[in-house]
Amino acid sequence: MSVANLASLGPIERLEAAPRRLLLAGPGDSAGLRLVAWSAAGFRAPVGRDDIAIDLDPSVLSIDAHPAGLRVTARADDVSTTVAIRLGESRAEVAVAVGSRPEVVAEPARNWRVDAARAAGGLDGPRLDYDFTRSSDNRAVYAAPPRRLPIPGQPRRLSMWIDGDGRGAWPTLHCLDADGTDLALRSEHLEWEGWREIDFVVPDTAAYPLRLRRFYLAETRPAERYRGAVTLGTITAHVPPEVDIPPEPVSRPLERERLDDFDWRFAVLSDTQFVAAEPEDRLVDAARIMLRDISSRDCEFVLINGDFVDDGGAASLELAHGVLETELADGPPWIYVPGNHEIAGGDIAAFRARFGPARVVRDHRRTRLITLDTSSLSIGADQLSWLSAQLDAAAAADHIDAALVATHVPPHDPTGHGASQLCDPAEARALERMLAAFARDAAKGCCLVAGHAGVFAHWLRDGVAYVVNGNSGKTPAAPERRGGVLGWTEIGVRAHRGRPDWLGLRVRRPDVTQITGS
Repeated sequence: MSVANLASLGPIERLEAAPRRLLLAGPGDSAGLRLVAWSAAGFRAPVGRDDIAIDLDPSVLSIDAHPAGLRVTARADDVSTTVAIRLGESRAEVAVAVGSRPEVVAEPARNWRVDAARAAGGLDGPRLDYDFTRSSDNRAVYAAPPRRLPIPGQPRRLSMWIDGDGRGAWPTLHCLDADGTDLALRSEHLEWEGWREIDFVVPDTAAYPLRLRRFYLAETRPAERYRGAVTLGTITAHVPPEVDIPPEPVSRPLERERLDDFDWRFAVLSDTQFVAAEPEDRLVDAARIMLRDISSRDCEFVLINGDFVDDGGAASLELAHGVLETELADGPPWIYVPGNHEIAGGDIAAFRARFGPARVVRDHRRTRLITLDTSSLSIGADQLSWLSAQLDAAAAADHIDAALVATHVPPHDPTGHGASQLCDPAEARALERMLAAFARDAAKGCCLVAGHAGVFAHWLRDGVAYVVNGNSGKTPAAPERRGGVLGWTEIGVRAHRGRPDWLGLRVRRPDVTQITGS
């Protein structure tokens, strides 16, 4: 890729390097580095060695061209450094650490306590017994130390010895980072018998230092019901030399101070997660406050984008219906998209019985709204095929300027932790390609609206706008500086076919301090 070809993107908004930190074992070890240039409309192109200028310490590292981007090779040991990469006026930095030392974090023992969700378990010394026969829903057995354990340094990897039983449970180390964000670090399923050391990768977005909260085994396959036991061994942090990790690149292409110049607006609310067993709970109050605030704005409809309730029982769904009917009685109409909690403890049938189809198609002021059912944390081949047909019809319709696709689960987790996204990466890529093809070939606006991740986020990719609504009641999944606030999203639309400024948004944050204590 040459600078001339990069110019076909239009003005380059930013240069991104991935990963932002490289860990190399020692002299001679190397790793790949990908560079991507982004335009203001979210189009991207790879950047090669000939396109850039690099500032580095040649006694520590060398950087060469590679078919997938760049290849970084260590020349020294037990050292850290920062590499600066420039493309025109754009700049990216990469932290590099060479070498690491193992440091023991924990030896699971008798004083650890056990808890369970839709399962049962117990500890006999380091042996963890579990019973996953009690439910077909997601089940877990947790083993936690008496206090949260400090994890030294800036490890990119934790490891743990486990004596597996071959039953296929899913092991996770649950950590907290310096911002208080939960990190669910997952490893391979326990499909072997005997002792093995397995790895848990820490995401690039983690803020150090970390603390270990607990270890747990989970079973997410409804058809699998079994009992078993595993023995827990040493948990180790692999600690590299410390280095200043470059901040995450920030791009806020859709944010607006005001939406008055847009033709019309709609509201997105999700992830309040109240239950019928506690109708006076603060989460119900938060939902009512959010809906009243929406009613006071000039929104033409409300998208309830999943996890409005915490379980899919008839009582909770009935409470949800009552809250919506009461608080939006004199407000805009609403459309309810199911999330994974709408089927917790049951299936989608209860939701359909109370709220109608789990996926719908509606036209509103030259925009086609297409909702999908991702309550199972996936879309599925049938829905992808159905969505393709709906997008083809929208592309051919002269009275449609844009397609708005609503799913509860986003294709990618904007926190970077990977725990709140579609389960199948191939499915996520297929969805993104389908939306990008619509935006390109139809020359019409395209937006996907999701929730689920517990943070407010948005980005442009290949001409498609992706908007993730944060929590509207449940405690956010990240600190405020990463979008972890309580609120709802107001989105403005205007009839600018194919232009990147056809969509704008702002996060509305009603005052809920009187009910949250925050």
